[in-house]
Amino acid sequence: ETKLTSVAIPSSLTTIGDDAFSGNNITTLDLSHATSLTSIGRSAFLGNSITSVTIPSSVTTIGDDAFSGNNITTLDLSHATSLTSIGRFAFSDNSIITLDLSNVTNLSSIGFNAFYNQLDKNDHSIYTLQSINASNKTKAQYDAISNNNTWYDSSHSNFHIQYSDQCVGNGC
Repeated sequence: ETKLTSVAIPSSLTTIGDDAFSGNNITTLDLSHATSLTSIGRSAFLGNSITSVTIPSSVTTIGDDAFSGNNITTLDLSHATSLTSIGRFAFSDNSIITLDLSNVTNLSSIGFNAFYNQLDKNDHSIYTLQSINASNKTKAQYDAISNNNTWYDSSHSNFHIQYSDQCVGNGC
């Protein structure tokens, strides 16, 4: 059985469908030229070995489990200015270190456990996600769009979320 190790999405593609590339061995994912891409479907890249992802400005929705179960340490949302929703468990089971949502000004929905279980792949006792920058939202606005408090573990010593009106967590 041959599995994909990389994929380049063409500029004309508007949607990556449900389960499109799930269960492969993709390590490199280049979405930078996908200037027409608006939707990344449910489980689209589930269970690969992707280490970094840049979401282009045209993407409005990321489906449930879209990037779950990879090795993502770097998630670049700095260009994702059109992003309105991130699905349930969309980036769970990765190793993301920091999450910057400050340029994602249109974000109105973050699904349950979207960033759950960010663990070091070599030592599962080390939680990798240390900070979230939500400086474009107040804590109340952020709580309203995330609608849950279980997608991160605030008991970790340096974890914190920076809002426009406050900082919450042990790392503040």
